[in-house]
Amino acid sequence: MNATLEASRERGAEPVKVAYFLRSWPRLSQTFILSEILMLEAQGVVVRVVGLESSGEQLVQPDVARVRGPIAYLSELLPRSRQGRALLHLRTLLS
Repeated sequence: MNATLEASRERGAEPVKVAYFLRSWPRLSQTFILSEILMLEAQGVVVRVVGLESSGEQLVQPDVARVRGPIAYLSELLPRSRQGRALLHLRTLLS
């Protein structure tokens, strides 16, 4: 386990939280992202996946079912009229 995560756990601190913002989820081509999410969760990190929309792909990697963190889709959380504004805020935040 990562030394920083271990020290945080010993102090009784809140768990580390990470969010992945993706165009769509899950996609068969997201092998690296899926592996990274599973590795972080194994270390005690709380991971949230936010997709702009569901990929709609019928074929996904079996390990997608192992992701424990919450998964949300912007297309389901916001009415279409507000999605553009939310994306603009997100772009501003990340730039």
